[in-house]
Amino acid sequence: MIINLKVIVPSSLANWILLYHINIINKTTRMSRISHKVVSKFLNERNVTCPTVHQYFRDFLSAILNVDEKYLCYSDNICEENKQIVKYILQVERSFTYELYHQWSMLLKKNNPLELMINCEITKYLMSEDHCTAKQPDFVLHEGQDSIDNHILVGEVKSDKYYRSSNERNSAVDDIIKLLKILNGRLHQRKKFEQGPGISYQYAFFLVYNKQTTEEPFFLENIFIENIKKSIDDHKLKKTSNRNIFLIEYVPHEIRIISLNDMLQGNNLYQKITEKRSKVNGDRHR
Repeated sequence: MIINLKVIVPSSLANWILLYHINIINKTTRMSRISHKVVSKFLNERNVTCPTVHQYFRDFLSAILNVDEKYLCYSDNICEENKQIVKYILQVERSFTYELYHQWSMLLKKNNPLELMINCEITKYLMSEDHCTAKQPDFVLHEGQDSIDNHILVGEVKSDKYYRSSNERNSAVDDIIKLLKILNGRLHQRKKFEQGPGISYQYAFFLVYNKQTTEEPFFLENIFIENIKKSIDDHKLKKTSNRNIFLIEYVPHEIRIISLNDMLQGNNLYQKITEKRSKVNGDRHR
């Protein structure tokens, strides 16, 4: 015997459920964008004039601000001598990176004129005359792994806690040199030598996030600047690529950004972009 049961939901309750569902969707998908004037002003002053690049860069910076503050958190009770500290910080960093990918993808779905895609930790091979080196940047924004066109942005993401806690304080410098090598070189999709010129990314970012707002920006420490200069000279890298790398520090509700070229030239005028107001503030640190 089959019994058919029919549940009748009062219309008032059904309407309440519908409104509740809509509110939940709005809360989980709420996205904000930085004013395009803010980003365009900053990039135009650094000779990045392509409106399409402005748009993609604007969405990336907006995605950073859309990452909830809870993803910046890590325990302050970890002993600096604990051998597990780096492993722990990298686990926290992975959560932040995943959420940033999600927020960026959400914005990219709204407006993507070049039909680009975001990949994370995808392997590229940097070729020289006698050997190749595998590179796995945290983020790439490109047309796809099988295309040689429209490779716009490549970047690394790290917690400031990682650099301040690691015995290898210069690992931040190493990450920037890695990005410079990518911008200076030609990349291939596979390890074997391929026909053709390979690919080249146009711009790079190096993002450091910090759960606490500090007065002195992470990138303006004197020893950090001097070590980068020395590494660029040691690796004989083209200094023209310095203007195409942007150093970004994310603290709660605020982005601090400066180009590598500005920093190395001693132009310590970094830009602050906040989520509360679409305004760029310049603060000069001496």
